[in-house]
Amino acid sequence: MSNSTLDLLKLLSSPEDLRESIRQMVQDAMNDLMKVELDSVLGYQRYGREGESSQNCRNGSYQRFFDTEYGPVELNVPRDRKNEFSTALFDAYQRRSPWLEDMVIALYQKGNTTSEICELIEKLYGHHYSKQTVSNITEASQALVERFNQRPLKKRYSILYIDATFTKIRRTTVESEAVYLVLGIDEEGKREILSYCITPNESSEIWKDVFEDLKNRGVEQVLLGVMDGLKGLDTSFLSYFPKADIQRCTVHFMRNICKRVRVQDRLEVATELKEIFASRNELEALERCETMKQKWKKAYPKLFEDYLNRPHMFTYFKYPISIWGSIRTTNWIENTNKQLKRLIKKKEQFPNEGSAERFLVNLFTIQNEKLGSRIMKGFDLAYPKLVGMFEGRYE
Repeated sequence: MSNSTLDLLKLLSSPEDLRESIRQMVQDAMNDLMKVELDSVLGYQRYGREGESSQNCRNGSYQRFFDTEYGPVELNVPRDRKNEFSTALFDAYQRRSPWLEDMVIALYQKGNTTSEICELIEKLYGHHYSKQTVSNITEASQALVERFNQRPLKKRYSILYIDATFTKIRRTTVESEAVYLVLGIDEEGKREILSYCITPNESSEIWKDVFEDLKNRGVEQVLLGVMDGLKGLDTSFLSYFPKADIQRCTVHFMRNICKRVRVQDRLEVATELKEIFASRNELEALERCETMKQKWKKAYPKLFEDYLNRPHMFTYFKYPISIWGSIRTTNWIENTNKQLKRLIKKKEQFPNEGSAERFLVNLFTIQNEKLGSRIMKGFDLAYPKLVGMFEGRYE
């Protein structure tokens, strides 16, 4: 067995020695490459006779420590008299290769805190990064936030799901603030998180700003808005999309009724409500509503009369049956909110609104990339009728 083979086996048996060997190779390679780059700029090699007639020449070097995937390397960056040399290996004030930024942002997207990221980097690469350094790197993803908020949207969306969740943000104090979300399904059935907004409270007036943003970014035609029963939300929505229908979330509706009846009645009431929403058509649903009112009017004289007469409960009957299960509830947007809360829980709170935005947009971008090529269940069958509904309302 040759000496070189023995040396290689020794390195492979010791990960620390292997990493140090690679780090040294990277350091030597970068220094050699910069020397070659300078030769190209000057037009002659070191000690070449062509330099005697050249109007530019070498002017020493300066030291730079540069963080790589294999650890920090010590570089001797060459200079020339006319200051024309600039290496292509890194930017003028860059102190680390992109691997760290990419890894930190990926970990941040997964919900890891800055402390957890610092500890992980130290364990993997043996050198320490402060929380501030990691925080500065995550701020570099601010450009992603701007691109997300300014990207143009499609003209047509069959369905808009509208809901808000809450997260803790520090301003002068730490309080829960509303995160407004709009998720869309286009006419082909593809899903996308369209827009968000962060404010201290949920209000139908703030929703107007969200809908105006959608209009400004290209949304013109909407068939249906699926939402909960927040007072004034339906009016705000229709002021921007007057030709759209509204469907109140049936799950929210059932929860609201069940909260207002005695515990011993809840299972029976919930079962009857499910049967109403499982009806084959609107007429059958209305008949079951009337039966339910008569049954419970003695125990709850006003409750069912008020709730079962509310508007926008059975709009889904106007749409193809293959998508009824998708459009009579806000389940999809609520599942998205659950994922957000699960990841946000690790952080406990955001230090400011900008930090919350970067975190949310990173997650939204991943979600959109994951869902963008998938057609939601039933929408392939519903496509011809949905196109006809767009043409009937807007063309």
